[in-house]
Amino acid sequence: MNVAALAEPPAQPKPNPDPPAPEEAARNLNEAWARDLDWGTFLFLTMVSGSRRGEMCALRWRDIDFTNMVMHVIHSNRRRKIKDTKTHQRRRQSIDDVIRAVLLAHRERAVKRCRALGGELADDAFVFSLEPDGSEPLLPASVSQRYRRLALKLKIHTPRIKDLRTYNVTELLGAGADVRTVVAALGTAGAARPRCGSTPPSSRPLTAAWSPPSRSGFHCPRASPRTGHS
Repeated sequence: MNVAALAEPPAQPKPNPDPPAPEEAARNLNEAWARDLDWGTFLFLTMVSGSRRGEMCALRWRDIDFTNMVMHVIHSNRRRKIKDTKTHQRRRQSIDDVIRAVLLAHRERAVKRCRALGGELADDAFVFSLEPDGSEPLLPASVSQRYRRLALKLKIHTPRIKDLRTYNVTELLGAGADVRTVVAALGTAGAARPRCGSTPPSSRPLTAAWSPPSRSGFHCPRASPRTGHS
């Protein structure tokens, strides 16, 4: 009898993330948006959704329900293959008005790129892709490398993208994340009619959804999930 076969390996240490301070995360996010709007949107959604990098890479437009303000995390991109999530569980994550506005603006850019090339953006296209039609997902390894270079340049003490899944929208806005300016540069909410079975948002400018920071923190009024009106 092989005694070693009866031995049990020691338990693996539990992960101990060391996320950057909200001010550092906001500075990192602003720099990413200044370089590439799509890249900044990927980091923003990673920060506020709590999803893993592979899950963000595998996210498709059909997984986002703009009407009910829900994002369905179903698959993960692992080693160039779309598989189940790491825990083999499907999750429903609520999105607020800020996340919805950023995603709608991101979708509008993708639609314009497809139409410029004579095509249409499919509902099963990947949300984050290097291809104009969203046919291929981003690779988790390339996402980690790109974030590491950005974090090292800005001297962020934690150059790991998986440590960013700990923030909420209000926290980032209060720390100086320039979401309002970015969304304003992308147009208005009424410019894009989502094709995922959702109702069109309000025609008012997206900047009207936020108020300037006050002494008590950043105020973000809640809007109706169906109409977009406060």
